Order: sequence, then C-alpha cells, then structure tokens
Amino acid sequence: MMTIRWTISRQLWALVLVTIIVRVPWLLLQPTDLAHIRQQLPDQAEYLEIANNLRAEQSLHFHDPRFAGEVYAFRMPGYPVLIALLGGQPTLVRIAQVLLDASTVVAAYFITRGWMVRRRAMDREAADQPFTSYNRLQEGKTDSTRYSHWIGLPFLAGLLVALNPWMIYFSSLLLSETLFTAMLAWGLVLFGLPVERRWGLIGGILLTALSIYVRPSALLLPVVLTMFSIWANHRDQPSYNNSHWGWPVVRSSVVWATGSLIVTMLVLLPWGWRNHQHPAVQHWIWTTTNTGFTAYDGYQPAATGASDQRFTISMPQLQTMNEVQRSAYLNKLAWQAALDDPGRSLELMLLRVIRTWSPLPLSQQYSRFGYILPAVFYSIPFFLLVLLGLGRGEMTKMAKLFLLAPAFYFTLIHGLTVGSARYRIPVEAPLAVLAGAGLTSAWVMMQHRRRASE
Repeated sequence: MMTIRWTISRQLWALVLVTIIVRVPWLLLQPTDLAHIRQQLPDQAEYLEIANNLRAEQSLHFHDPRFAGEVYAFRMPGYPVLIALLGGQPTLVRIAQVLLDASTVVAAYFITRGWMVRRRAMDREAADQPFTSYNRLQEGKTDSTRYSHWIGLPFLAGLLVALNPWMIYFSSLLLSETLFTAMLAWGLVLFGLPVERRWGLIGGILLTALSIYVRPSALLLPVVLTMFSIWANHRDQPSYNNSHWGWPVVRSSVVWATGSLIVTMLVLLPWGWRNHQHPAVQHWIWTTTNTGFTAYDGYQPAATGASDQRFTISMPQLQTMNEVQRSAYLNKLAWQAALDDPGRSLELMLLRVIRTWSPLPLSQQYSRFGYILPAVFYSIPFFLLVLLGLGRGEMTKMAKLFLLAPAFYFTLIHGLTVGSARYRIPVEAPLAVLAGAGLTSAWVMMQHRRRASE
C-alpha cells in the first residue's frame, strides 16, 4: 500500500513539475503593458479594467469605447474577482494560471484513476460481492502487471494535459479559459466519484454552477453533467445488470437534474439580484448583457462562423440604447435572421463547429508558422488518439459518454453562436483521458503484434 501511494505521489509531482517547466518560459516572454495587452486581445483589457475598478471603486464595470459609456453587466464577475485578488498585476495572474493548469493536470489524473478503478472492479467481481475488487485495488492487492497498466493511464492523461500547447498559450493570457478549465476538471472529478458518495455529486453541481460566474455559456452544464453522471455511475457499478437500468435510474436522474437546476439558480441569484438593483441595469440579468452581441455576431449578414463585432459601426441605433436594450435588440435580430434563412443558419453552424475543432489556429493574428506548427503537431495525433480511445480504450461506454459530455455541450452551444478553438480548451482535459486510453490501446496492440511475429 505504501509503495502504491509513493508511486502515485511521485507521478503527481512529476506532472506538476512538467506543467510548470513548459509554461514558465512562455510566461516570462509576455509583456505587461496595457497597450500590448489590449492590442493582443481586447477582452483582456476589459477583464483587467473591471478588476481595477473593483479594487478602486468596489464596482464591476468598464468603459465600452464603442458606445462611449460604462457597462455594468457585460462580463461575469468570476474572473475579474481573481484578477482583483491578485492586485491587478498581469504577472501574478499568469503565475496563478500556471498553478491552475497544474491543478487541471492533477484533476485529469484523478478522473482517469477513478474510472479505471471501477472498470477493474467490474471485470473481476461477481454480482453478489460488488466492491471487494474495488477495495482490493485501493489496497494494491491485484496482479502487478495489470495494476501497472492501470496506473500508467492516469499518468499519460495528465501528461497530455501538461503538454497541451493550447493550454500553455492561454495560461499567459488574461482570459477566463484557464480558470474555467480547472473548475470544470475538478467538477468532473467530483461527478465521477462512485454513486454511493452523494457528496461528490453535490460538490460537482456546486462547482460547475459557480463556474458560470467565469463562463456564462456553461449555464446548463451542471444539469447536463448531473444527468450523465447519474447514468454513468449507475451503469458502471460492479453489480450492474440490465434489470437495474429502468425507471429507478430515470427517476434519479430527473430528480438530481431538477435539483441541479435549482442549485444553479440559487448560485446565480446574487448576481441577478445585483443587476436588478443596480441603477444602471435595473433588470434581472442572470448572465451578461453580452449575450445579444454574441448571438447577432453569429447571424449578422457578414457572419462567417468567427467572431467579428465590427457590425456595431454600421448600427448607429445602438448608440441611443443602454446595455440591456442593446442586448435585447440584438438577440431579437439574431433569432429573426436564423429563422428567416434556415439553410444559411445550418451552414453557419457547420462552419462554427469546424472552427471550434480546427487543429490549427484560423485567426489571421495567429497564422504564423510558430503558432501553427505546435498546434497541428499536437492536435491531429491527439484527436486520433481520442477516436482510438473511444473505439478501443479500456473504459465502459457510459464512462466514455460522460467524458464526452462537455465536448458535446460546448460544440452545440458554440455551433449556435460563434466558433473558435479557444472555446474547446476546457474540454480537452477530459478528452485527454480518452486520448490516454487510445495511446495505451495502441501500445498493447503493438506489443501483441510483436509477440505474434516472434
């Protein structure tokens, strides 16, 4: 038992060390002046300004130069609060994000380990003794060869996250991707705990509900993950048989999903109430007033699937509206455009999905060879390994569906709005588990072929 714990501890420290080593040099190359930060990606300057206003005036707002006024509910407060807690210093924020990435790597390790433990228990145990094998795995009383294979997969999954060039790049930007990725990964750890540990399910719901304060597009994610978790955990019990899948599981998933929706609303209630009471907003805004811009961005006449909000220049009527009115107006236009031309809407959806899952950066800003090479060199093999892991990986079908759930969710969400590779960053941690399973399967197949040829 001590040997196994020592092995796990060494693997985790190794993964954390690799994560830090490959990110710190890139972090040190990043400038800290506001002009460069704004030029690189304007969203960074907005988050930084909100954080500084929060520190100086205890107010979550920033100046929107497009409309020569202040906006108070345009961004969720979660990420600006993190920046404010770190004194509004870009370098400190980037260091914190390196540590957040390290925690994501550890989370990927434990996601894999949890599902593989139960897979082994299912393989080895009879229906009348469902948890003996699980306990034996925890104690290390299993065949050494099979155990070494089991413990190697969590390390591979963590390593794939640690070396992910997209995550390395975004860890140096003042954007919410890194924080949200860590919150989602640890939420999946909690959701993946055995069904008997109800506190894991409750913790997963709370953490993913709180993540909406960082990324508003995650609004329905707690409900989706709750349902997938119930299905996967019931199906993956060692004592499972077909008679267990029916009304009790459906009822449980509906009850828990309803509870998840209620918890999500309660978590967002302070933000909605704040917006309702704020003299500049005075409406129940549960997420942001940016939703109208994002929606119309996806269906404007010049839409290509990418984000391009230059349409605001040709819409002078927006200047006479406040931020709530602008959002509502643009939402209405977006729905009207989508319904008026369903064929174009479907075509745009396909383009957004392609952009979101493109193995190389598509924006002109990052079309240089130095960005394209590491992205393609990592992403294409990664996607192929994910597919191999889905087909041949040593996990149950429900576990694979659970790990795919975030990818399905965000593909749908951004297929309806705008597409970008940055929006898939959070789902690459659970996908790394499948990629690790695919890599392990490829290795086993190679070993079998080598032995057969001898």
